[in-house]
Amino acid sequence: MNRIALIPAYMPDKKMVDIARELFSEGFEVIIVNDGSPKEYDEIFNGAACFAEVLYHESNRGKGEALKTGLKYIRMHSKAPYIIVNADADGQHKAEDIIRVADTAEVNRSSLVLGSRKLEGKVPFKSRFGNAITRFVYRLSTKASVYDTQ
Repeated sequence: MNRIALIPAYMPDKKMVDIARELFSEGFEVIIVNDGSPKEYDEIFNGAACFAEVLYHESNRGKGEALKTGLKYIRMHSKAPYIIVNADADGQHKAEDIIRVADTAEVNRSSLVLGSRKLEGKVPFKSRFGNAITRFVYRLSTKASVYDTQ
């Protein structure tokens, strides 16, 4: 089964190139959506292009639109069946975690697989509060509890 990592990116650092390289070496097709980053980030995207297909938005349209762009591209250009794992460009998601999510999705083909962070240490109040609210709304609408909605 084809494994695809979809990475929306706005003003990323070199960590994005590293994760693209690692995933590519593990057999993933890597799709990066440059969501309108300024020109000074071109070098980073050019470096990632050795390991990924890089798509571009002319201006910043937000993570949701970047994901939609990537999903449309995958639907038009990738051979099914495939597994898509969404990963952040900031290195927050390690390659081994992305691989674990893909492994789980491959075994549970009719399921949506969500990874979960543990918010420990010095997490900004805004992040903790936002996660608590989205967990609550998710539980109300789905009757399922999750540790982390992100």
